[in-house]
Amino acid sequence: MDYNLLLVSTTVTMHTTIKKLKLFGVPLQTSIERRSYLGVPYVLYSVISEIESRGLGSKSLYLVSGRALAAISMIFQFDTERTPDYSEYKLKDLTLVVRRFLEMLPESLIPFCMYDKVVKIGTIKNYYERRLQVRYCVRKLPTTNYTTLKFLIGHLHVIQASEFNVITGKDLAAALATSIIQPSQCVAMVVQEVPALQHVVLMMIDEYEHIFKAQETLFGTTKNTV
Repeated sequence: MDYNLLLVSTTVTMHTTIKKLKLFGVPLQTSIERRSYLGVPYVLYSVISEIESRGLGSKSLYLVSGRALAAISMIFQFDTERTPDYSEYKLKDLTLVVRRFLEMLPESLIPFCMYDKVVKIGTIKNYYERRLQVRYCVRKLPTTNYTTLKFLIGHLHVIQASEFNVITGKDLAAALATSIIQPSQCVAMVVQEVPALQHVVLMMIDEYEHIFKAQETLFGTTKNTV
């Protein structure tokens, strides 16, 4: 299903005079400039905060697809300068909005130019060498991408570490890797490359503290500090 087309056709039928802010389907930097919190796109901050406030005991976060029309409704509200009433939506609808935000970015959270490098890192057999390369790769991200990725992976790390949760980092990596890392739109993703992408995202989740928290002191820079 083409969710961008579905979103357009649905919003056309919603008669409104509210000025469009448009936080979805625009470059990450643009979304942040239009509305953000702590350097993170407001959409992600708001929705993820709600997920963590009532969903850490769920057994299916990000594993069960939400309702497309519910996600479209929330997207429309965000793009018209409103914050949805989350009590009207199920957790699976909220996690779908997170995925849609990532998938609708013109360029994925980890830029296209790094795709081949990430795939290569994901095939490294030695655990510690792979962790080192993931950390160096993350350091090369633009500041906006780094800050947003750190927030997102921190969220996934919280889910995995929750004593009330049975969802593993492997489950989360399988659910979100291809939303976080995508090839150029003119290049099709090869199915055989997906496991490598999942390995990299899983490494970020499992080694969140090592890859992100130690980043600033390790390299002696505040460039990527939230």
